[in-house]
Amino acid sequence: MSNKMRIFLISEAKSLETNATSSHIMIANLLRGLRKDKAQISFFVICEEILNKEEIVQSFIELADEVYVLKSFYGIATGKYKRMWKMLKSCGTIKKYDQEFREIHLEQKPDLMISHCPSYEAIPYSRALKKIYPDVPFYQYWSDPIALSGITPEAYNYKRWIFSFMEKRAFKYADKIIFGTKTLMDVQKKMYPKFAEKMSYVDVAYGEKEIIQQTTYKQEFLYAGGYYSNIRNILPLCEAVQETEGIALDVYGNGDVSLEGYRGVTSYDRVSPTVMKETEKQYKNVVCILNHSCVQIPGKLFYDMYSDKNILVITDGPYGNEIGEYLKTYKRFHFCENKKEAIITALKQMQNMEHFKDKKYIQENFSPQKVANDLVNGGLL
Repeated sequence: MSNKMRIFLISEAKSLETNATSSHIMIANLLRGLRKDKAQISFFVICEEILNKEEIVQSFIELADEVYVLKSFYGIATGKYKRMWKMLKSCGTIKKYDQEFREIHLEQKPDLMISHCPSYEAIPYSRALKKIYPDVPFYQYWSDPIALSGITPEAYNYKRWIFSFMEKRAFKYADKIIFGTKTLMDVQKKMYPKFAEKMSYVDVAYGEKEIIQQTTYKQEFLYAGGYYSNIRNILPLCEAVQETEGIALDVYGNGDVSLEGYRGVTSYDRVSPTVMKETEKQYKNVVCILNHSCVQIPGKLFYDMYSDKNILVITDGPYGNEIGEYLKTYKRFHFCENKKEAIITALKQMQNMEHFKDKKYIQENFSPQKVANDLVNGGLL
C-alpha cells in the first residue's frame, strides 16, 4: 500500500466504549490496520442517533485522519416494515444522500472508496460518493449478509426476496465485493453466481486492544455473548459443566433460556464493551458457540486470537463442519461438536492446557495491518 494512499471508508458505527457490537469492533480493527500502513483515512460514520455525534467522533478520531458523521435516514426506532421500505427506497433515489456529501465540501479526491455492510445505508451513501468520483475504485466489504441474515441458504424463500433484490442492487455498483470470511463468500457465490467473479474475502483480524498478558487467571471458563435459542444452543454446554467435577462456567450475555439450576454455571447480564474488556482479562479459557441457524461466525471469536487465552469453538448446525474446517486454517482454536459428551472431553482437555504461546503465525496472518492490506488489495480468492 502506498504511504500516500487516501481511502474513504463508510460504515454505520456506535461508541466503542458504551454500546459497540462485534461489527463495530471489526471496523475499528480495520481502521487500526489501515493506519499502520500509513494510509490517509476519511471515515464517514452513519449515525442512527445523531445526539451521540460527539461521543462517536471521540471513539474514532485516533483511528482516522478525518471523521465525518452522516445522518441515518432509516432511523433507529422505525418498525420492521417501515425500515424495510426505507431500505428499498434507498435502492432508487439517492438525492438526500448526495446532498449530505455536498454539504461536507470534500476537497481531496480518494484513491479508493470502501463501504462496510450492513448497515445497508452504506450503499446509497457510497453511490452518492461514486457520483462525485466516478473513476475511483469502489469496494464493498460485507461482514454479514442481508438475505441470508439469521438463516441457512436452504431456509431461503420468497419472504426474503426483497432483501435478495437489495443485495443484487448493491452488488451491481461494486468493483469488488469482499466478504468477512471465506465461508460467507462461498455461500454468496452460489446464491449470486452473476456476481461471483467480483467476490473475494478477507479473514478477521485479532483485536489489538485485547492483547492481555496476565499472570493469574480465574479457574472458571468464560462464555460472553448472546444465547437466544433460535441462533445458538447453550444448553449442552451447561449440561456438560454440570456433570463435570471441577469445571465451572461464567456466562455474560442475554438469552431466552434460563441457566438457573445448572451446577457450576453462573449467569450475568450483558455488560458494556468497556466493562467486558476488563472482565475478560481474568479468564484463561473461553468458549464460543457457533450459530446453528446461519452461516455467520460470531465476530467475537477472533478478537482474542493474539492473547494468551485458550479458545474452544463448539461447532453446530448444518454448516458447522464447513465453518470448522475454515477456522482450522487459523491454527488457533480447539474444536468440539455441540454435544454434551464431546464438550465434557474438550473442557477437561482445556482445563489442563498451558497458556497459548505460538503467536508468530497469528501475527503474520491475522493482524489488523495484514487484514486491512488484504482488503485494500481486493481480498483473497
